[in-house]
Amino acid sequence: MADRRGAADAGHVPDPRWLIGESTYWNVVLNADQALLGRCYLLLKRPETDALALTPEEQSDMFTLATRVRKAMQSLWDPDHFNYAFLMNQTPQVHFHLIPRYKQRREFASGTFVDPEFGNHYGVGPARHLDQAAYDAIIAALRGRL
Repeated sequence: MADRRGAADAGHVPDPRWLIGESTYWNVVLNADQALLGRCYLLLKRPETDALALTPEEQSDMFTLATRVRKAMQSLWDPDHFNYAFLMNQTPQVHFHLIPRYKQRREFASGTFVDPEFGNHYGVGPARHLDQAAYDAIIAALRGRL
C-alpha cells in the first residue's frame, strides 16, 4: 500500500478522494496500482496489526462488504476470478485486498487493462498508475454499484 497516496495508518484514508465506500468497521479504498482494473482493499478503521485479532463483528462486516465490492466489480468488468489477501507487508495496519483477475483485456475510462499472468500465481508485476480522471472514473463506477 505504500504508494503516492502515502501510508494508511490505523484505518485512516490518506486522501478521501480514494474512498470508494465504507461500513461500520471498514473503509473501501482504491489501490493506486491499477495494473488489474478495480483492485482495491478494505481498511480496518481501528488500529490493529493482526488479521486474526479481528472481532466476530469485524469479520462479519468484512465479508458482507467484500461481497458487495465483488458484486460491484462483477457487474462493471466481469472478472474471471478474484484473489484475496491479507498481506500487510508495507503497511502493518489490517487491510484486505480484493484483486480481480481477467482472462482477456478490459476497456474502461479510455484505457486498456490486461492481466498477462492470469492463471498463474498472483505476482506483483509492474505497477500501473493512471491519470486522476481515470482513477475518478473507476471510483465513481464502483461507488455507483455499492
